[in-house]
Amino acid sequence: MTMKVLLLTLLLTLFLLTPAMAYTFDPVFNDTLGAMLEGDYNAVRESCLVLEAASGPQVKAEAVYLQGICLMEQGEFASARNTFKRALFSASSDLATRVYIGIADTYYQQYSYDKAADIYEQLLEKHADSDLLAMLYFKLGKSSQKLSKWAKADECFKQLKEKYPSSLEAGLIKNSDAGGNFFTVQVGCFTNADNARKLCADLKSKDYPAYITELSSKGKTLYRVRVGEYVSLLSAEYTGRRLQEQENLPTHIFP
Repeated sequence: MTMKVLLLTLLLTLFLLTPAMAYTFDPVFNDTLGAMLEGDYNAVRESCLVLEAASGPQVKAEAVYLQGICLMEQGEFASARNTFKRALFSASSDLATRVYIGIADTYYQQYSYDKAADIYEQLLEKHADSDLLAMLYFKLGKSSQKLSKWAKADECFKQLKEKYPSSLEAGLIKNSDAGGNFFTVQVGCFTNADNARKLCADLKSKDYPAYITELSSKGKTLYRVRVGEYVSLLSAEYTGRRLQEQENLPTHIFP
């Protein structure tokens, strides 16, 4: 095993053994998943295999779950789904909900919107007090749109905006870009194209996958600088936090 993989294994162990940090953005935690941020998913998967083989049930479940996330980012959706299912054998109830969301996401990415919607809806009905309800309303709404179930989609988005108005997902609904098959991190929006190009070039020089999109609004052209195209919201959030802390940039996540 390489030194890089050994180091990542230790860092992931810290992450997996401290559940309170698992979905927060402590600067130290950001560094622990550096390989994932850099797109080195094979290294993360190898480290997780080590943890899976040598850890207790809960850590094992977390390691398998991360393997599934990596497989999703690599576009291996069927393998990701099978991996998520393995995580269910030892996952806590909280993690199990995220695992089921991962399974549904793999169906969504393979255009099986009906299967994805069924899982999202079952989770909504089962977890009335879950902190993941905003995400579930959003995902069920997007799946319903893909199925042309407009009334269902509208109801989901209405519930999302009324019950969780300050959530990330509610913010996604409000912007006109809601509706992609990936997440991206926006770091700037300019009326001056040169300013957008300058920021984009600076980010590219630091190995960020930056690009510019244009939007016509009220007779003006806006130049939006964005970073990455991520299958999972988790990866987009990590990148957004890294851009905030290391580049001092404001970030907004769009689907």
